[in-house]
Amino acid sequence: MQTQNPHLSRKQKDASQVIRDGIGAEKRRNESEEEREARLAKMSGAVKTLLECIGEDPDREGLLKTPERYAKALMFLTKGYDESMNNIMNGAIFNEGKYHIYL
Repeated sequence: MQTQNPHLSRKQKDASQVIRDGIGAEKRRNESEEEREARLAKMSGAVKTLLECIGEDPDREGLLKTPERYAKALMFLTKGYDESMNNIMNGAIFNEGKYHIYL
């Protein structure tokens, strides 16, 4: 007996009906350089606070640049949020009419 996916019975005009970007994705994609720098500064401040909370001195020589490095690394690791799923999928979502995965 085959299990039918109830969502496949709907007609889909484009991938935007299936794939939606995260709440902040559009904002992050369209932010200015000043907004990006402000976000980096805010994240760096949060990392500095975390270092203080674990008993470290974020102003000592070995940790001076750590908050900014960490914030930049996190922004790099999450850069996929800047992408639009519709652009990535490029129309690759279609209605097959069946609920199977073929490998």
